[in-house]
Amino acid sequence: MPGNDIIRSLAMGLDVLALMAESENGVRVKDVARKMEIKPPVAHNILRTLRYKGFAVKYSDSPHYQIGPELHQLALNQARERMFRSVENVMQEIVDRIPDATVTFCQPVAGDVMVRRRLSADRHGVMQRPSGYTLTLYGSASGLALLAFCSEECYLSLQQRHPLLDEASNLWYPPEKLDEYLERVRSQGYALHPCGDEKRLAVAAPVRGPGESLTGIIGICRTAGRNGRFDDSDLEQSVGVLLDSVDQVSHSHGV
Repeated sequence: MPGNDIIRSLAMGLDVLALMAESENGVRVKDVARKMEIKPPVAHNILRTLRYKGFAVKYSDSPHYQIGPELHQLALNQARERMFRSVENVMQEIVDRIPDATVTFCQPVAGDVMVRRRLSADRHGVMQRPSGYTLTLYGSASGLALLAFCSEECYLSLQQRHPLLDEASNLWYPPEKLDEYLERVRSQGYALHPCGDEKRLAVAAPVRGPGESLTGIIGICRTAGRNGRFDDSDLEQSVGVLLDSVDQVSHSHGV
């Protein structure tokens, strides 16, 4: 790039970020000035600007500047968007293979089963990004899959917001019945809708992230026409496509 096309102050700021990233304890103003061969007041202004924008932090009892939370957040945002793109691609592939399917991707948010992406059978090709749209915890395949595969901390948060005996005693009483079902879900790798019938089929399975952490839940829901019925072969197809899909998207972002 020609020299007159470079914004020099921005380039220096990026160089300072690189110095901070390479240093275990951070950098001081005089360290930056010496290594970059600039005057200390210039080094101080660069560090002060980075601190103001959240890309650097400095504690009052230390002369060192360290990488700030905003830079970490940028990396997290990039990873999240890459994950969402992978999920969206896989959701579209599911609909291509099962045209009557409505596909959702859910994540736990503040104790709820929040739908992040939705691809509806009646709106082919339209990737919906709902806001505030949740599924029931105990009465949906996605909710049950989330309970089965989430961390203990997440599990407690979900149950604290949605007490089992208050919301689903008709489905899961005694409570041991739910525990037994969730153990079966973990064993088989997917959950079914607890009230499924011949005209409605719903399955859900976990998407894994780095270190086998739970990223979210992909669910497939199919509703038969007026005279239609689902049989074991339809269930087998749905489960097979679902498990292939969650395995694909899990491996696509670093498992």
